[in-house]
Amino acid sequence: MKETNDKKRLTKDQIKLGNNWERVVIGKKDIENKEIYPREISRYNFASKFIKKNMKVLELGCSSGYGTQLIEKDIKYTGVDYDEAIVKYATKNFGDANHDFVFVNIDKFLERMTKYDVIIAFEILEHLKNGKQLAQKLKKHCDTLLATIPHNEPIGFWGEHHVLHKLTEKDFPRFKIKYIHQDGKIDDNSDIEVAGLLMLVWQSEGGAK
Repeated sequence: MKETNDKKRLTKDQIKLGNNWERVVIGKKDIENKEIYPREISRYNFASKFIKKNMKVLELGCSSGYGTQLIEKDIKYTGVDYDEAIVKYATKNFGDANHDFVFVNIDKFLERMTKYDVIIAFEILEHLKNGKQLAQKLKKHCDTLLATIPHNEPIGFWGEHHVLHKLTEKDFPRFKIKYIHQDGKIDDNSDIEVAGLLMLVWQSEGGAK
């Protein structure tokens, strides 16, 4: 997203909670805006193929909680984020009996993490110094793991919040790889744009197919 073109259209919530463009998908109206947020929407549509009724689902870095509106509703969902303000927003706007949002440092949460059917970690690994190691450790806590990362991101491209850069397929062995293009298309074509994403997919033998 280009700040010079898009700043005028941001809502007050997006400006307040956006975390310097890291969290621009905030309100319920944003969820349906495929022209502005094609990749954000398509990755949850992709995840929905793996999430079935009554599953136990964890999302690390849940942000505003908007993704819960694009996947199966009849599940036991826990969303975790380190930003108290965004968790309060998620709870108010998307929380219910099946969807719980937790304000906690992810490292602390991992210390007491249990087993889940599906774990989602969309654009969170690049924010953690141990992101590559964490991608492998999470496999012990789920049957299906879905994660996205910026593909081969130059230092400073997305700002100061990313601590891992130039991540590629080789950094995530034993994952199946899909490619998310800027227009939201997800396929096996590795010829993606500078701002493209990798979709990492891992499943145990018992994972949902």
